[in-house]
Amino acid sequence: MNAWVALLAPKATPPGNIAAINREVNRALGEADIRERLATFGFTPLPSSPRELGELIRADTQKYGELVRQTGATID
Repeated sequence: MNAWVALLAPKATPPGNIAAINREVNRALGEADIRERLATFGFTPLPSSPRELGELIRADTQKYGELVRQTGATID
């Protein structure tokens, strides 16, 4: 199982703002000093797009939702 961390914005955020934020975050994740610092915490930066993140969220929701249904897992 992999864990991931993402930056999310409210649904009503203008697409241009989302694109600008995504561009700057991806730029930052490409900088060696930031990558090295994140590595000290065990993170491997994987720059992506809002579309790719949406696909990851949908896939994980389906995969882990099915796992919960199959196992009957609950939160007490």
